Amino acid sequence: MLSIKKNPFYFSFPLVILLCFISHFPVDAKENKVISKPPESSGLPSSASCGTEDCHTRIFKEWSKTMHSQSSPQKDPLVKAFYGYLAKENYDTGECDVCHVPMRSVYSKEKEKNSAFFDEGVNCVFCHSIYGKTAEGGKGLHYYHLDFLKPLTGPTKTGKEAHDAEFIGMFKKVDICAGCHQNGEMEYATKGKTKSPCQQCHMPSKKKLKSADMGKVREKVHRHLFEGGHSELLLSMAVIVSGEARRDGGKTIVVITLENPSLHPIPIGFPLRAIYMKVVGLDENEEPVWTNYQANPKKEAADAYFALFFPEEDEVYVHCVKDIKPVKDTRLQASSTREFSLEVPSEKIETLQVQLFYRLLPETILKKLNVDEAHAPEVLMLEETIYVD
Repeated sequence: MLSIKKNPFYFSFPLVILLCFISHFPVDAKENKVISKPPESSGLPSSASCGTEDCHTRIFKEWSKTMHSQSSPQKDPLVKAFYGYLAKENYDTGECDVCHVPMRSVYSKEKEKNSAFFDEGVNCVFCHSIYGKTAEGGKGLHYYHLDFLKPLTGPTKTGKEAHDAEFIGMFKKVDICAGCHQNGEMEYATKGKTKSPCQQCHMPSKKKLKSADMGKVREKVHRHLFEGGHSELLLSMAVIVSGEARRDGGKTIVVITLENPSLHPIPIGFPLRAIYMKVVGLDENEEPVWTNYQANPKKEAADAYFALFFPEEDEVYVHCVKDIKPVKDTRLQASSTREFSLEVPSEKIETLQVQLFYRLLPETILKKLNVDEAHAPEVLMLEETIYVD
């Protein structure tokens, strides 16, 4: 009888089996994580193929209008500008790919091969191949356990109308978004300040709807709208404005209340976003006689400027490039109200026009990136009128 203890093959055989098993799966060497995938990206479906006739045409149309579909530097001029600037500063833009173009990170050696597939940004096959999250966390691609060889995943389990789909509970939690959305929103959610998932507002559901054209009607289907700071509709509902005004000894005393009904601070997400309030006093002829700022709200009306403040020389690096902490946070906090008291040195004011504006990027960054302001314009969120008693 052969002695196991004296047989050297006993020790090498399990190692051989292990090496064969590992070699079956491509490995991302940088993060040392196993990702199951076809040898080439051409072996995976594009989002366009998911939206063909009799398939997910409605969902594809919704996704096509979102920033998820426009997140690559080939689609978004701001992303392109950041990539270009960081590359000139010798930063590895591959670190940006893990969120903006995650499939390019999965197939990093293919570079421009199958470029249409990579230009899709955050596409269908990426999100619906998530089987869980890694124990280590990480950002973007590295936050998730991905398997592109198994059935697609989602919030429901389906039969074989066209393909199998595995139910993954993570799709009903904030964790499904947490890999990329780590600039405050996920930290806020995971610290227990809200238990409501992102999908509640950013992927609102609709009853009695089909997920696929040839599928069955479901009790509830989440829309693939991913609306946020780029949605004028969502911006218009982000703050509730109220107020009152009265005359007092040659002055007009104004009290304005802003309420944030959201379950997270606003603005949130990309750390350079800002919201600011403009107040204009109008006389009986509706001519402006006073305003709280003329040109620069950040400097002239700092108390009505809601944002994260960073040192100006570091602003361009704060989005997942360097660990730069804000020096001040004036954002409107979740489920909170903020009151503003103004003394206007005029008794000619009959009404006050209160406007809230939103900016994706400050002008200092646009100049540094050499980007036209049209790509990050001032957006009027909402407007309210206060009458003077």
